[in-house]
Amino acid sequence: MNYDPFEKEFEVVEGNDEVPTRRPRWLVYLVIAILLLILLPGMINYFTEWLWFDQMGYTNVFTTTLRTKILAGLIPGVIAMIIIWLNFKLALKLSSAYSKLVRFITINQQRVPAIEFSRLAEKWVLPAALLIGLFLGLQLWDSWDVMLQFRHRTAFGVADPLFGRDIGFYFFTLPFLELISRWALLLLFVLAIGAGAIYLLRGAIRFDGGIPTLERKPRIHLLALLALIFVLFAVRTWIEMPNLVYSSHGNVAGAGYADITARLPILKVELVIELILALVALGMMIKARLRWLLAAAAIWLIVAFGGGMLYPSFVQRFSVAPNELAKETPYIKLNIQATRQAFRTRQDRRA
Repeated sequence: MNYDPFEKEFEVVEGNDEVPTRRPRWLVYLVIAILLLILLPGMINYFTEWLWFDQMGYTNVFTTTLRTKILAGLIPGVIAMIIIWLNFKLALKLSSAYSKLVRFITINQQRVPAIEFSRLAEKWVLPAALLIGLFLGLQLWDSWDVMLQFRHRTAFGVADPLFGRDIGFYFFTLPFLELISRWALLLLFVLAIGAGAIYLLRGAIRFDGGIPTLERKPRIHLLALLALIFVLFAVRTWIEMPNLVYSSHGNVAGAGYADITARLPILKVELVIELILALVALGMMIKARLRWLLAAAAIWLIVAFGGGMLYPSFVQRFSVAPNELAKETPYIKLNIQATRQAFRTRQDRRA
């Protein structure tokens, strides 16, 4: 006879489990108090600023800034709230069959019911979505200038010599892409951690012999989120490539020999591995093979931390340093050329 530890630790409680519940008042008051603590100091500060701008005759500057901040924080915040709430509700629905199972623990050789967390998870879904959405909205509130610059972006008419992109891309588009991708990655981590916590509290995740196991539908949900996380990692890696023009590893500002010949190829390899990891996560929805994901993740970490740090340093020390002038001269010339072009100086001016 096979031993199933899950069967010994859980039992189905028969009967009417539809117990009418009402959210306690203290929870509502707590949410209101937290919102006031977050919003009230800022409201007082903005009222003071409005008085100053009004006195100076620059009210339109204040209103434009405030309107942009509200749009930058409010719209993404509301979108985040809705996505988080739908994600948590989906996790509750996919784990509803396991919430009727009562876990038992042994105390003094007597089996007693453990603390019931299932109802607690249901009560906190909406407040958690509201608070986390508010926090994510505030993350973009202070980055209103990045969004405003992206909205009014313009081309410079000059391409950078390394990647062939218009210079305006680095001033307006690249900071916006960095901001949005970082925000989206944070949102996905919240979705995955929140859904995992709900599955754990409601019994969809159990431990057989110390090894965590997931039921099929919750596993598909979490793997889909994991695949999206790896796709966002790939997007972030793609963004790091043009960011090499801001490199400070060499003796002059901008990309150098080690950046272009070592760091850039490593970033391309990282991007491919991250996309493969996303595909592996999707493949595990059909056939669960944890070792595939672990193997790909191990290769990714080796490339990212080993290749991304050690290999460029190795190239810099043993290839560039012994013959630095010859290796770096093409990039120094590009740096000087860009500086002259920016300051509109075409000829040397010697004292």
